[in-house]
Amino acid sequence: MIDQAVTNSTCLIVLDRIGHLDLLRQVFAKLYAPPVVQTEVGIQLEWLIIKPVQDIKIVSALKTQLDEGESYAIALAMELGDLPTILDDKKARRIAKQLDLQVIIISSRILSHLCGR
Repeated sequence: MIDQAVTNSTCLIVLDRIGHLDLLRQVFAKLYAPPVVQTEVGIQLEWLIIKPVQDIKIVSALKTQLDEGESYAIALAMELGDLPTILDDKKARRIAKQLDLQVIIISSRILSHLCGR
């Protein structure tokens, strides 16, 4: 089990659609997301820790290159002590790695297996 991580909305949306959100609870002891991610997902999860980003300047800088949810997720990961971050977008992953964040990718192969394909 991974102690803590931050997520953007994509993995939550995909895992919810295929009925496997419970996998995240099995893998992460604590999973954080900024409020914008919860809004994008459109559901409330009692185990998902919603935490606002304090330094909006970082978000503003990231939003020049990334979508809102990814920008907030990366900024939150940095504020929480460089936590691993679940990102699917290639550009977001590259930028997170440049900022010395560990990136976690929810593999399409795993998702295909879960969907029975």
